[in-house]
Amino acid sequence: MRSFRRALPVTTKTTVSTKTTVSTVTTTTTTATRPALPGRAVTLGVLLAAALVAADGSTAAAKDMRFGWHPGRAAAQLARANEGRGAGTCSSVNPSRNVLGGTAFGESCTGNNGEPEYWCADFVKWAWQRAGADVTGLDGWAHNFVTHAPDNGSRVHTDPDYRPRLGDAAVYSTHHVGIVTAVHRHGSIEITNGDWGGEDIPGDPVAAQAHFARTSRVVTEPVAADQVPVGSYQTAQHYVITAYVTPRGI
Repeated sequence: MRSFRRALPVTTKTTVSTKTTVSTVTTTTTTATRPALPGRAVTLGVLLAAALVAADGSTAAAKDMRFGWHPGRAAAQLARANEGRGAGTCSSVNPSRNVLGGTAFGESCTGNNGEPEYWCADFVKWAWQRAGADVTGLDGWAHNFVTHAPDNGSRVHTDPDYRPRLGDAAVYSTHHVGIVTAVHRHGSIEITNGDWGGEDIPGDPVAAQAHFARTSRVVTEPVAADQVPVGSYQTAQHYVITAYVTPRGI
């Protein structure tokens, strides 16, 4: 296809009781923690909480607690933290590793017959997965965020009145998918895109796709409030938004 994971802090409760006799000191410590998020997501979420430019300004977070802790914020932070990076170590514009130390975003460097592929969907899937969301059925195709929602428990929103939430996948039919990384009180949002701004070249499709993927980056674009509703053409994104998809944690 063509395309141009807020960690909850670990809560620790410690009870210490000390019993001292003439010759010994006995210390007993009990610790209760919440389940850790995958990999380094917990640490990264805590470190990036203050750095995320977004202002949620809605009650979405409270509503999402029906599903337990929600991976959307962590996914938004992970996506935003990779700003400016390329597809991975295969990139010709920024071959650095991603913020979690990986050499690629899923199959971004190998999904095109062993060559780099259009990786917008790889990027959003990577952010969701590392944030703890269920990504069953997702691959390198943007529209699968909608078609496989029944398989992974995510929620598809096509109502123009829907207000996007942090971490939502922003789907543009079969063309592209980005991730919502900022929701502002006045109604505008920001979408972070993988595989953005690459170079087009003529010729063999495999080679053209690989070149575009190598020369594209992670880029965040602002979306004006009147262009947020589903069905709107988003100028900065160059596409009509067809759905927002909210991830569900495992």
